[in-house]
Amino acid sequence: MRDLEFPLPPLEVQHQIVAEIEGYQKIIDGARQVLDNYKPVIAIQADWPLVDLGKLCSLGGAITTDVDLSLPYFGADSIESNSGRLLKTETAQSQRVNGPVYAFSGQRLLYSKIRPYLNKLTVVDMQGYCSSDMYPLVPDSSQIEIPYLATYMLSKAFNDGIRGHYERASIPKINRAQLFSTEIPLPDLATQRAIVAEIEAEQALVTANRELIRRMEAKVKAAIDRVWGDAS
Repeated sequence: MRDLEFPLPPLEVQHQIVAEIEGYQKIIDGARQVLDNYKPVIAIQADWPLVDLGKLCSLGGAITTDVDLSLPYFGADSIESNSGRLLKTETAQSQRVNGPVYAFSGQRLLYSKIRPYLNKLTVVDMQGYCSSDMYPLVPDSSQIEIPYLATYMLSKAFNDGIRGHYERASIPKINRAQLFSTEIPLPDLATQRAIVAEIEAEQALVTANRELIRRMEAKVKAAIDRVWGDAS
């Protein structure tokens, strides 16, 4: 058997490297705690009117089997649960889409109606397609801001409100009538915009934690590489 050689710097150097890596790891762990635990919250006021979702938005797409394979396609696996974050944008060709799908053009809130407990929705602004198991929603901009609606639909309050529609079903699913009859708390547009601005500022800080993790992981790798480089 061939002998394997490992770098073995002096104990004092080993301790320094371990302490350095542990420091980076503490930062990584803290940043991951932020990512895992942050949830945008809308503090609902008792005097806000409750309006059926169907009065605030409409279905903004048509089912088709005539698919332009060069255009983007979104399925439930394109979206991160609970966050509204779009994980990937792929063409219909790369996803081997052959319909039926919803075709849409413009800004849409894509809401996954299958397994609603996974809490998958995202906002896109483009021409493309989404799975027929999603609803491409068009909010009425004279009544509601799309980021406000998306944030509320990701909330525990909204998901508690729709749970009764699907929790006893063999295939958990919410239909359009059930979704559109769900009530949304609706402050005036100025209040909605203020709420959205505050949430966006928080989300910018959360996003910065992803970059911090990337940088600290690179520092960990560099510290390890230094050991192997010194031994070569």
